[in-house]
Amino acid sequence: MRKIVSQFLLLTTICLNACAQKNEIAGVAGVKVTPTVGNSISLGGTTQVRRVFAFEANYARELKRLRLFTLQLELPFVATPTAKIASSNFLVASRYSSLYLTPSFRLMLTPGSGVTPWLSLGGGIVRYTPGNRNQFGGPSNLTSVLKGAIQGGAGIDFKAPFFPISFRAEAREFYSGSPLGLKGVNLRNNIMIGGGAVLRF
Repeated sequence: MRKIVSQFLLLTTICLNACAQKNEIAGVAGVKVTPTVGNSISLGGTTQVRRVFAFEANYARELKRLRLFTLQLELPFVATPTAKIASSNFLVASRYSSLYLTPSFRLMLTPGSGVTPWLSLGGGIVRYTPGNRNQFGGPSNLTSVLKGAIQGGAGIDFKAPFFPISFRAEAREFYSGSPLGLKGVNLRNNIMIGGGAVLRF
């Protein structure tokens, strides 16, 4: 009986894997990197953001499938906890957090193969929440802001045999308005690098 049940479950898994899987959900964990901006003689001084943990939840839906590629609509949601900031500009907040939601089109190359590279491009919004203290410990007088954001990314999916699961390595760059709202402090580029798992159904 146990052998029959095991064979049935294996057959069901293979059948599900063989069916046209138009939806996927993914979870990715990694790091967000923000390049240092400014210098000692610039208007806003030098501002450096420390690397911080980032998490992505993603839903995608297949729009068109051809032999060589698949076009998807994806909804990547990326969250980062508080990132510490070091700046020579005392008005800059000592830390900030961010939430990105950037609907995008994703082009999956060689769909159905064991290794699938992909490219993504889209745009949406980001919510930045600065800390309530500036570099010297005084009140920052900065509030949460919504900014437009452009997202570009690339990655590779590695398909697991017999199961509708893949492992993903990716990098995404977000270009947006400055999170701090201060002239000369242009922390516009944020890069997320991470890896995770994808379930297709």
